[in-house]
Amino acid sequence: MQNQSNFNLSSNQFNQGNNNFNQDPNINIILLKLNDIYIKLLQKNFASPPNFTNTLTKETANISSQNRQLLDQILKTVKVIYITPLEIIYKEQFDLAKNTSKEREKCPICLCEFYDDVDSDNKNFFLQPIQVYLNHEIDVVRLFRCEDHFYHIECLFELIKINNGGGFKCASCQKIYGILEGTMPPGTMTAKISKSIRCAGYPNTKTIVIDYNIPSGIQNGKSFSGTSRTCYLPNNEEGREVLALLKIAFDRKLTFVVGTSPTTGQKNTVVWNGIHHKTNLTGGTNYYGYPDPTYFNRVKEELASKGVIADDFPKQELERITKTLLNEYKKNNY
Repeated sequence: MQNQSNFNLSSNQFNQGNNNFNQDPNINIILLKLNDIYIKLLQKNFASPPNFTNTLTKETANISSQNRQLLDQILKTVKVIYITPLEIIYKEQFDLAKNTSKEREKCPICLCEFYDDVDSDNKNFFLQPIQVYLNHEIDVVRLFRCEDHFYHIECLFELIKINNGGGFKCASCQKIYGILEGTMPPGTMTAKISKSIRCAGYPNTKTIVIDYNIPSGIQNGKSFSGTSRTCYLPNNEEGREVLALLKIAFDRKLTFVVGTSPTTGQKNTVVWNGIHHKTNLTGGTNYYGYPDPTYFNRVKEELASKGVIADDFPKQELERITKTLLNEYKKNNY
């Protein structure tokens, strides 16, 4: 095996042919990370799992002018981490050594391998001089919420473009990025606090009453029948948080959808869109009512599956949404 010292680089060597790195104040951190990966590959040392950290930035990474333009558009919707050829190769070899995968990494959009021009194949793995990898243009990124799901920059741009620059789901794990918008027809959502009724299990807590109204209309050239629904939440801290999240979901047109009623079989009618509501004060889960000790966790999971995640909003913002919604009812009815 060749002497390891032949592969340890100085920052000057690292900069040769990589002018984009010259102004990077963290050059030594980047150099040490990539040099460490290279040595581990050389030694076939796969004791440490891949660690994809955002050491490179758009300004310092070796990115073509065309991909840089695409990234400017991508970054309007989603944060990404720039992945070097050495990191991809290390992950491939790590997975092969741990028997977690026998295939090379592929873009989930185009199904082509990443950086196939800097490595042969997993069975006959070999390393080229480290400078080959350092000089190679970076055209692969990782979505910031995913652990190890990568895309070609051009493919990710096309995925976002298909969704008109809005929210989208990772093609590998379905994690949501950006803001998803549904197809719910126009309607209204109002909320008030009732002093006279109680949700079962909350005898000393006032009740938030939510009224939805989606009028009948035409969507995609077809007539549909509307709906009106009344739902309930206890007026406590958790109930008010869920109310705010339900309002966000409604504003994003995610609460209802035009489809077939699961109870009546009626087609082209407004139905729930997978976010469960409590339409009764009592009766428990069998009657869509209370008590239901796991309801708040479940409905927040359902909201999160549509991109409405409580942790994405400051507590003060959720409180503001709730207060505004309740005050609007008072303003319009008193």
